[in-house]
Amino acid sequence: MSATVTPILTDVRQYQAHARSSLARDPADNHFHLSDLNLCAELLAKSENLSIWRRPLVRRRLNRLFGRTTVEMCGVHGDFAADPRSSMGVVINRQLNSSRNPEQFAQPDRGTFDAALRTDPDSVEVAALIAPLEQLRDSR
Repeated sequence: MSATVTPILTDVRQYQAHARSSLARDPADNHFHLSDLNLCAELLAKSENLSIWRRPLVRRRLNRLFGRTTVEMCGVHGDFAADPRSSMGVVINRQLNSSRNPEQFAQPDRGTFDAALRTDPDSVEVAALIAPLEQLRDSR
């Protein structure tokens, strides 16, 4: 878990310190980021190696960071959601199913991770993103 979260945490800290601008997302852009799906799926897969009582804690953090529907998709699609090439198919499949049956298939949602990156580096949202990432990093 640590090997996956540490670079993301470093990126967020650099963004907060104005040392990294490429992490920011356009607040007006309303698109879902596949990289969020990939990261969420990778973290969810790594949580399977944790103790049985830790897994629900990690899942709750992932629900807050990435959104409940996104975490659910990662659970269903597993390695396909974690793979950058395959994840596009996962999202397209969800969009197709959603157009046919919107009550059953919600679109991928965004959590606090995406919301924080759509704000200025000095924002409260970016500062609040660091603690849950540290907790995920330290999950054992």
